Amino acid sequence: PFSDSKKHEVKVDLPVVSAEKAGQNVKEKLAFLGVEKIEYKGETKNKLDVYNFEVSLKNGTDFYLQASKNGGVICYISSTGCKGKPNGKEQAMQVAKQFANKLGYNVEPVWVSKQNDGPTYVNLAPVVSGVIIYPDLVKVAVDDNGVCGFEGLGYLANHKNRVFDKMARNDNIARQKLAQGMKITNSNMALVPKGEKEILCFEFECVMDDEQYFVYIDANTLDEVDIFKVIK
Repeated sequence: PFSDSKKHEVKVDLPVVSAEKAGQNVKEKLAFLGVEKIEYKGETKNKLDVYNFEVSLKNGTDFYLQASKNGGVICYISSTGCKGKPNGKEQAMQVAKQFANKLGYNVEPVWVSKQNDGPTYVNLAPVVSGVIIYPDLVKVAVDDNGVCGFEGLGYLANHKNRVFDKMARNDNIARQKLAQGMKITNSNMALVPKGEKEILCFEFECVMDDEQYFVYIDANTLDEVDIFKVIK
């Protein structure tokens, strides 16, 4: 859910650093992987102004990597070797969390999509007072060699301290808003992006007619904010 919510230009409230400084930061953050060489490959402006690097590890793995010009924060990693067999769900979640945390992203695994013939994709987000913060989503791809992909644009663009208002409704009332026949398998509180707003919701993971859904009910108005069908 909400894995592609950041569509527009990303602005990071950090001072601009040089390519040299960003490269040094990359080297320090990835030291736990055993960096052999970092090569600067220019800069790019897309959703975010970034410096581009090619990184070679001592184990032979090569990464294409981007670091933000503002702050020199690693925000994107891809590997041509991201083709290994998928990990088990729990192992992939652990690997993804450890990797994101080492890069400075304070997030927890919240959703996993497992591929039959490719990597396991783990979505991570901050969890504050039991609320999943979806606007700050981080995406990590994990195969049998470890992390082979990373994207943290949502976190860089949106992460901040948040205070939640007291909810006017409760979980039991919100459940009554679900479509008839939906069976709830899990529920959480979640802050979800909707246009330019962030809405505190009840998140219900449901099953109906052998299909899996995520349904988001506004915690105050009880309006349905969003519904996602899981594509298998």
